[in-house]
Amino acid sequence: MNWHDQSFAGKNFQPRPKYFLSGDKKIFAIITAWGSNSLSAAELFEELETQYNYLSDSEEKTIFVPKMMSLNSLANNIRASVIQVNQKINKEEYTQAFELFFGVLHESVCVFVQIGCPFILLNRKAQDLMLIGQCNKAFISNRNIKDSAPLPNQLLGMYEDISFHPMHYQVSEGDQMIFLNRQLIPKAWWNVDPANRKLNYLSQLATEDSPEMPFCLSFACISEDKCFSQ
Repeated sequence: MNWHDQSFAGKNFQPRPKYFLSGDKKIFAIITAWGSNSLSAAELFEELETQYNYLSDSEEKTIFVPKMMSLNSLANNIRASVIQVNQKINKEEYTQAFELFFGVLHESVCVFVQIGCPFILLNRKAQDLMLIGQCNKAFISNRNIKDSAPLPNQLLGMYEDISFHPMHYQVSEGDQMIFLNRQLIPKAWWNVDPANRKLNYLSQLATEDSPEMPFCLSFACISEDKCFSQ
């Protein structure tokens, strides 16, 4: 799998996200590091993947994160992995924190955790562009932040306790997931015909919408074998 991505610097600084995929193409992440480089994004993904695989190997494994009865075992394992890695970052006193998208594709369901950006949009043929995830919709339309430097509203590793909830979405063959690291979703995107929702065109619209606003945009597709692929 190769991520399709483009970025635009703008006039304000914004760290560039890193993209990761496990060998079996079932575990994937987008990680943006803020702060010093004491822990790399690659090391963080390795920690998350290792922890998730450990918890998934057996239901009898002892964990120190209480399970939520409203979540299935997959979502609970993702949640516990993120919580335990967050606690480890705090324990080691790294001077760094991360925006995180961490997901697992199981059969035709994508289960994921989102902490900060990216915005996550579902691009499905013959349907309107759909925002999924837990980004605050009021944040999307708040034009007062247009000229300000981008600052994350939530970070992994900033505090010992972190509030998030795993989410899931049914995906179909041919679906695309669009990931946008940017302060705002361009208004023009909502009016683009499905046939024209291409990486280059959406990137152009984002640049024209706010030339001063940096962004990183990436696409991932659901292929015939239900894995994320180029």
